[in-house]
Amino acid sequence: WHQDKTVCVSAKFDAPDWGPWSEKDHTLHVQAPLAVLNNMVTLRIHLDPADISSGCLKVIPSSHRAGLLSQKDIEQIVRQQPEVVCEAGVGDVLVMRPHLLHASSKAQNPSQRRVVHLEYSGYSLPDHVSWA
Repeated sequence: WHQDKTVCVSAKFDAPDWGPWSEKDHTLHVQAPLAVLNNMVTLRIHLDPADISSGCLKVIPSSHRAGLLSQKDIEQIVRQQPEVVCEAGVGDVLVMRPHLLHASSKAQNPSQRRVVHLEYSGYSLPDHVSWA
């Protein structure tokens, strides 16, 4: 179980509460402040069906309202709150906040689970920086 806390940007910049910085697949990532994550939405467009046997996404509803969580907090929430399994057909769209607690189980029936993952934000970055 985890939260998506980092965003892709085109260049480093100095701003309070942004960091740490990292690079993944030659793309700059930074952990965004909670206010930015609260202003974002993630769209997962399914290109293949996803069900329990193929390891579809599971979420803990409303967990994003708890803010950015430590691993200890995540473990406690997962023990106390029920998960929702998000089965999806081809073309289905799952809309969520990036820091909603989510996970995928190991596929019992391995198959493709292609998803177009889009993130939108209403937050304005500094002038010389764009969302990557």
